[in-house]
Amino acid sequence: MKKLLFLSFTLLFLFVPNFLYAQVIWQEDFDGFSSNWLLSNDNDGRPNCPAGFEQCGGDQSTSNSPDIEIHTDFERSNRGGNNRAYRVWIYPGTSPTCCENILRKDIPAVTDFYLRWYMRLSTNSMGNYWKMFRFWDTRGTHRFILEPKYRHTWGETRFIITTTTGEESAWTNWIMSDDYTANRWVCMEVYVNQSNNEATLWVDGDNKGTIHLPWSANYNVGRIGVGGNQTSASGKVQTMDYDDIVVSTTYVGPNSGVTAQIPSGLHLE
Repeated sequence: MKKLLFLSFTLLFLFVPNFLYAQVIWQEDFDGFSSNWLLSNDNDGRPNCPAGFEQCGGDQSTSNSPDIEIHTDFERSNRGGNNRAYRVWIYPGTSPTCCENILRKDIPAVTDFYLRWYMRLSTNSMGNYWKMFRFWDTRGTHRFILEPKYRHTWGETRFIITTTTGEESAWTNWIMSDDYTANRWVCMEVYVNQSNNEATLWVDGDNKGTIHLPWSANYNVGRIGVGGNQTSASGKVQTMDYDDIVVSTTYVGPNSGVTAQIPSGLHLE
């Protein structure tokens, strides 16, 4: 019996090393702030950034309305106390290239990574310039973006990964304008696997397919931007909420914190 138990533990260590040595690169649930926070009409708000973020910017509205905000009213799952979430406000008639509603976080260098977050959008149909996450390499060069995007040739809003110069790949097994219900929290997770030049998407834990990356170089990511340059295509104010963000070397999954889970169909190396 002892030999059998020893063999079982040995096999466990041999076949699930990525699970056992999972590394959380960064996590943020916005619950650690003692008060609500907002930024408005300040595109270089570094002195005013919330603790834990190196840069922030907000300058998409022409009034003193909030551009980015951390508030108890936006909390996803446990309202009350200091529990909070992060909101990006998206205004009509603003410049898509002038300024950005964004928080920027420097992270330890990573090439292949899982990004898990919860999001709630006020619409399921967007035009261009709804940037959700931006990624810079360790030299500070802006490299690629995750965003929802509408294109007339598609006739629908898709979730895409794109380079800063416009090369893009889109997931077609989950169409935002068909499959996402506005104002509902949903768990999103993307595996950026630069080693194999591909990216995989999960929505609420369901695998929505793997696409080829629209670039070939393996960038050492060292900074993540939450938000970006947004413009409302609907002619009215829209919002984009984030909560429970995790960057990890292994799959995270929905309804979990930092304990990695192994998704079905994923082969560990």
